[in-house]
Amino acid sequence: MDLGKGLTLSDEEDEKWAIPQESPEDINLDWSEFTVFIHDIPYQQRTLAMAHHIGARFGILKETDCDDSGLSMNPFFKIRVSLNTSKPLRQVMKLVSPIGEEFCVCFTYAGLPNIYFYCGIIGHISKFCSLQYEENFVDPGANTLLVHGYANHRRL
Repeated sequence: MDLGKGLTLSDEEDEKWAIPQESPEDINLDWSEFTVFIHDIPYQQRTLAMAHHIGARFGILKETDCDDSGLSMNPFFKIRVSLNTSKPLRQVMKLVSPIGEEFCVCFTYAGLPNIYFYCGIIGHISKFCSLQYEENFVDPGANTLLVHGYANHRRL
């Protein structure tokens, strides 16, 4: 492709920079990948099996920080998941160990865009959330994170 003034693109570069033929309305933006940090998980539960269990409850597990032995040595557990961004994000999750002990874990999200945890939906902040104007709407996470000592914007 000749760009004028002696500049040209090879066929490979031309394809790379070609404008997609699909309409923006046809592109599915409901799924996006995020790195999720799982806090307060007992060391013996930082396994590949637990990563698959938690990842399946989030969406689609893409990657974990487990080593070759299947364990995570970090003080937190890190996974990469594909999330449905049209649904509220999880802030906490109750889990049960193989021996029957219950424990709660909290999540932080790396690279999270604007989110208002009042409704949990990505893409807007508080002043643009229509749910806050509905009659008798109760914030489902109002006290949950305060009990665990974490701030409402679980964003890194």
